[in-house]
Amino acid sequence: MKRKNMLKQYKLNNFDMDDKIDLKPYIRCDDPINPSYYKKGKVETIETIEDAVDRAPTPKMAVLHGQIVRYILRLWLKENALQDAKKAQWYLSRLIAKLEASNTPLKGNITY
Repeated sequence: MKRKNMLKQYKLNNFDMDDKIDLKPYIRCDDPINPSYYKKGKVETIETIEDAVDRAPTPKMAVLHGQIVRYILRLWLKENALQDAKKAQWYLSRLIAKLEASNTPLKGNITY
């Protein structure tokens, strides 16, 4: 154990400023506006959300639907899947309550 500590200290003391250091493993989020976990797959998350909420009956329902899609799509891409699942559930509960309260009929004009 002592040898490992001495080796670490040696490396710290003899660090050359020209040495290249890969900081990627230490950077928590590569882009805070559009992080990499939203770019997984063939389509970016924002494009999927925009397509999904396009036919929402109200803007509020579109926002709730978008949040559900957002948390479900990134479910396995972040540290805490359970937390994201609960967030999606929270937004889904609100959307269901709004649908029940408004008696909004489902749009049946789905085209393939």
